[in-house]
Amino acid sequence: MKNTLILIFMVAAALSVHAEKYALIIAIGDYPEEGKWPDISSQNDVMHVEAALLKLGFPADHIRKITDGQATKQGILDALNGLASRVTKGDIVYIHYSGHGQQVVDQGTDEIDGLDEALVPYDSPLEFKAGIYEGINLIRDDEMGEVTANLRLRCGPTGQVILILDSCHSGTGTRGMGYVRGTDRLMAPANFTPGQKQSEKIQGSEGLTQPDMAPMASFFGASPRELNYEAKDEQSRTVGSLTYAFTTVVSQMQHAVTFGEIFDRVKQKMAAIAPRQNPQFEGPADLSFLGGTSVAQVFDFKISGVQDENTLTGDFGTISDVFAGTTVAIYENDQKEPVNTGEVTKSNLTNCIIRLDKPMTTGKESLLKAIILEKSEPPVETTVKNLIENADSLYSAVNAAIEIPLTRGVTEAADLYVYHKDKTLKIETKEGAEIFTLKTAGLTKEQTALGVRESVRAYAQCQFLRVYENEGTNFDFSIRLNQVDCTKPEKLIRNSPDSVRLGECVQFVITNAGITGAYYSLLDIQPNDLINLIIPDVSSGKTSDEYYLEPGQSYTSPAIGISAPTGREVLKLILSRNPLQLQSIIATRGNARRGVEKMGSFENLLVSSFEVQTRGMKMKRNSNEEVGTKTVVFTITE
Repeated sequence: MKNTLILIFMVAAALSVHAEKYALIIAIGDYPEEGKWPDISSQNDVMHVEAALLKLGFPADHIRKITDGQATKQGILDALNGLASRVTKGDIVYIHYSGHGQQVVDQGTDEIDGLDEALVPYDSPLEFKAGIYEGINLIRDDEMGEVTANLRLRCGPTGQVILILDSCHSGTGTRGMGYVRGTDRLMAPANFTPGQKQSEKIQGSEGLTQPDMAPMASFFGASPRELNYEAKDEQSRTVGSLTYAFTTVVSQMQHAVTFGEIFDRVKQKMAAIAPRQNPQFEGPADLSFLGGTSVAQVFDFKISGVQDENTLTGDFGTISDVFAGTTVAIYENDQKEPVNTGEVTKSNLTNCIIRLDKPMTTGKESLLKAIILEKSEPPVETTVKNLIENADSLYSAVNAAIEIPLTRGVTEAADLYVYHKDKTLKIETKEGAEIFTLKTAGLTKEQTALGVRESVRAYAQCQFLRVYENEGTNFDFSIRLNQVDCTKPEKLIRNSPDSVRLGECVQFVITNAGITGAYYSLLDIQPNDLINLIIPDVSSGKTSDEYYLEPGQSYTSPAIGISAPTGREVLKLILSRNPLQLQSIIATRGNARRGVEKMGSFENLLVSSFEVQTRGMKMKRNSNEEVGTKTVVFTITE
């Protein structure tokens, strides 16, 4: 038996070594005008996906892209079938769809609401017309299930099939001003009434699972009931929210991770860029992403060009987690000491500009490499659109307020929108969620502008903190949220719930599974952009130096009742070698200082997030030696 197990392991290992990686990217953004679909930014998705796949070890000639007019129903099915003809046992297949989604009347009886979820190819119009067009060119979930089942059989049990669908289907929620991938208009007769109970089945999840099939991991930008909004990347390009979150997470992995760990990080990222969406995952959460074979931490980067004696270009950018403000050392490949240092002044997706600290002889770009000395956090920028009428007396005051550092007034898709009607000023997110209301009667223009400015600052700060993460290589902590009985907290109701209703109770458990102790703090970032400090619990009279866990120890909180507002809640566990004084910083909105005592890196970063004195502010990243973070994201519902 032992020899048999060894043989099986050796065969599996051999298959994984020789496994090939193949990808198909389907992106439709420029739909034909006569089809009446609004254009979306799917072409921007392609560059993100391709850059991530190349970084993950997919050969360039194994990545096929079909876009816009190529991506008809037949074009997509031909590409998928062509992909199936190329793969063999043990191969890894990645399929990415960016485009519109729609619901269509179910052709069978497998949908409890009578609707199939479907992808919208280039040649599928928006509207149902009886006897003329009834959705024949849509790619239904049943069809997608058949295609993926075939691919899974071809790849076999040692392979993997990964499906990413950055689209939406029904979207029964409120529509905001942002760009949406999909529609709430059914491909159905006007008198069609869906079943009252809505289906939770997800596009592409159809098909039987057999022992000789490859496991399939599927990621979806929203649930079948939700609209899927676009986001902005670091270059201020509109991009699919799931595309941006997924490619960012997998491109910046520092070690092998499971699909479940990837999904946790995707949820965290989307809690900031798409807070009204609930991304979905289906598949083996404990399976290693790409078999764990593609993860290689990069310590040095190639210099790709010399612009002049003071300026270099590098072949690394935001896809590699490098942003403007990052400092680097420049080496000649055969030298142990740096020949120069510099700072990244502009970072694109896959390349950057480096300003040197001293002039340098040109012509040696092929011999140069850069090593990161200190990274900068991603740029902080919130776009705001003023929708107040020009004749309104508040128009110019609000214009001045939204041109504050950290924000940027825009004329197209924005993160926030400002309205003034019936003597009430409101700020809404792109999804239509109201984050600020102010009765303007009796207020001066300056008072109104201050309210707008502070609201936008709070929103931007929370967006930054929601996605902030630091690996903290010296800390091995976990945080788990449990739903418990409100009267008997020892009675567990659910482990790690994705959503909790108002009035229910939760408990969180913090565990140190590492070999070194640490102090811990816990920030709560509410859906309405308020920040609370849960730990240390100053109301109990405890101080920050009393919250310390030795290896093997755990802390269980008292039961906490869930109250309004509803929406996406983020718990951010901060681990540190020294106790942090966060309460005074939060209470004074960053104005507190502890005399001449030096503040820690996370304390300085938190202060900086309140200050944001210049647009595109550069905030240096915390040292892994000083601080680490863990994040829990859950949704509060009615």
